[in-house]
Amino acid sequence: MPLPSPVEMYGRCDRCGSVILDPRFFLSPDQERSRYLQHENSLSDPGYRAYLEAFLDGVFGHEALAEDGIATVFDYGSGPEPALVDLLRQRGFTASGWDPFFNADGERFDAGADLVTCLEVAEHFHNPTDDFASLAGCVRPNGWVAVATRAVNGDLSTVVRDFPDWWYRRDPTHVVFYTREGLFFAAEHAGLIYRGQCGPHTYLFRRE
Repeated sequence: MPLPSPVEMYGRCDRCGSVILDPRFFLSPDQERSRYLQHENSLSDPGYRAYLEAFLDGVFGHEALAEDGIATVFDYGSGPEPALVDLLRQRGFTASGWDPFFNADGERFDAGADLVTCLEVAEHFHNPTDDFASLAGCVRPNGWVAVATRAVNGDLSTVVRDFPDWWYRRDPTHVVFYTREGLFFAAEHAGLIYRGQCGPHTYLFRRE
């Protein structure tokens, strides 16, 4: 039996054009966890540290956050090694993190964090509607959420031509690729309103 082509493994949302992997091709939880353990995401890696620093510089450089005293930060999907949490603490913030595979009991702030970071995590969401609702539940009312993920072009011909060879698609744990409209819709459904970009692939939302 021939293997399905990359395009045949995915569907597109009729409403927003986002591209979603057919659940039949999702990794098992054990396979997904094993894949994450292969990542080398440590602050001892100068390149990865620079990547995290650039993300935080972009987020905290946004004028809306600069005017809204941020003290507590919660990292949603902190991974095997909570490097972003450690870096936030080094910057003087009260920070904690949660991860379904590596820190499922991660302590959340009782009143919700001032800021929730979601760095290269939203593309792993198996159910974006439920997962964005969970994400929104970690931030206080009028607090902020910074989501970093790489969006796809909504034009179908572009997706068909470019998507199969896109490096971002080739990670088997990446299962949803949002258009900007799709990302904003999923966030808004959870009560998060888009307030601007704070980096090439980072989108800032505020909880109603």
